[in-house]
Amino acid sequence: MIWGSKFCVFIFSPFVHTFLAVIADQRGNHAAVKEECERSLECIARHGAFEKELLALRNYLLIAKAMRVDGDYETAKDLLIRIFGTAQSDLQKQEALLLLGDTLQAAGDSRSAHGAYQQLISAYPSSLLSLKAKERLKGSAEITWLPMGHPFY
Repeated sequence: MIWGSKFCVFIFSPFVHTFLAVIADQRGNHAAVKEECERSLECIARHGAFEKELLALRNYLLIAKAMRVDGDYETAKDLLIRIFGTAQSDLQKQEALLLLGDTLQAAGDSRSAHGAYQQLISAYPSSLLSLKAKERLKGSAEITWLPMGHPFY
């Protein structure tokens, strides 16, 4: 957007800002993810957009992922729970559950992470994201903790 003395002009549509956020996410630039998502959400709020609810939730999923990577687990968790509760799209519900499990796992809450993964698997058993959740469960079950003093510790 270009700021003038009394007005601002949006150069991009909210879709372009979301696309730029996705690119930033792929590159690991989480500050840019948050910035572009905020711009997209601002465009949606000011001017609307086709399928604005889906686009807004996509932005919030990207923001939650960036928060998780930045270590803001509690805020990311709260946001993901709200996304799961309000999303109309099954795909976005699945993404929210998978990311919630990943966030809880990163925060050290393995039991709750397993619950999120199990909920995804039971609600959407034939989904590709359920396969990812199964892999996460399998991977976390294979972790063996070695006692201190063990030769491989």
